[in-house]
Amino acid sequence: MGCYNSGTTLLRNLIAAHPEVDALPAEGASFVDGLMRPEDFGWTRMWVNCLDRIRFTETADDEKIKRTWALWLKRSKRYYLEKSISNSARMRWLDAHFEDAYFISIVRNGYAVAEGIRRRAREGKIPRDYPIELCAEQWVLSNEIIDEDGPMVSRFLSLTYEDLVRDPAEKLRKVFAFLDLSVKIEQSPSADIRVEGRSFRIDNMNSSSISRLSQADIQGISRTANKMLYAKGYPVL
Repeated sequence: MGCYNSGTTLLRNLIAAHPEVDALPAEGASFVDGLMRPEDFGWTRMWVNCLDRIRFTETADDEKIKRTWALWLKRSKRYYLEKSISNSARMRWLDAHFEDAYFISIVRNGYAVAEGIRRRAREGKIPRDYPIELCAEQWVLSNEIIDEDGPMVSRFLSLTYEDLVRDPAEKLRKVFAFLDLSVKIEQSPSADIRVEGRSFRIDNMNSSSISRLSQADIQGISRTANKMLYAKGYPVL
């Protein structure tokens, strides 16, 4: 769980390296009709303006979704991993319909996230040019819903992008302990990390993201997201 550009793909790939985990090859919402994506309504990397179509807590054809996802997953694995950004608004439904569900959320500095949303939306197949304030609003709403629903699901763990990239070995051990999985992790001084023999390069990209923001961008994000920035422990620039 997490907002766009928060490190969800990095975390997904690190967890999927474990031999007892199998992950869907793409966002699970793209395989089925029951889970709508913001792109279905013309909103690339942005669901703040179609929240009523994205968020639900009870409704959806869960058996059809399970059957469809099962076609892509190996039955021999212990855990199945799904990462759809829009599922941050559906945690309670997933917890109700998927037995023994575990939820892991990741939070990243709102300035870097807002910059990343805008940049990646501009680069998409259907380019969108969003005001930076709207990107910041998406970050705020994602965190608000995760904070609201996290305490209501059976198993929930939260970490930050900054902690993960600063000490990936320690944070990954915490993640796999949460999943009750033993894991072999090796970390080198160069910031490379090996999870069960698979190598990953991990760098903190916050500085490069924030450096792309103009002063007006920074002011717009600060106005929109100041309360959430304080709540998550990030300085308001």
